[in-house]
Formats: sequence, structure tokens, C-alpha cells
Amino acid sequence: MLAVAGTVVPYLAGSRALRDLPAAAAAVLALVEPVAAAGLAWWLLGQTLGPAQLAGAALLLAGALLVQLVSP
Repeated sequence: MLAVAGTVVPYLAGSRALRDLPAAAAAVLALVEPVAAAGLAWWLLGQTLGPAQLAGAALLLAGALLVQLVSP
């Protein structure tokens, strides 16, 4: 179940998104995927993130926001 929910579903969703979304939006999805996976691991499995991992997640989200604000 974890392999399907954590790997197959995001891969298929990303592949489908590449067909219909502009490149900037597809890049944002690629950036947000690890953060979403960590959020699901926290919510479903009770795993926690360390300070460096939280900083990395914040950096990825800031990059995703920057791409959206700059792209036409």
C-alpha cells in the first residue's frame, strides 16, 4: 500500500500533469512531491522531520512559490 500511495500514484499524476500543464507548473509539482510525501509520512505513520529536513522542505516550498510568482 505504501509503495502504491507513495510512489506509483505520484508518478502517474506527474506524468499526466506533464501533458496538460506548462513547464513551470510541472516543475512546481516535482518540487512539492517530496514535501507532500514527508507530510503524508508524518500524518499516516507518525514520522517526524529533523531541523535540517524542515529547513529543506521550507526551501523547496519557497522555490515553488518563487517559480509561480515569476512565471508568466
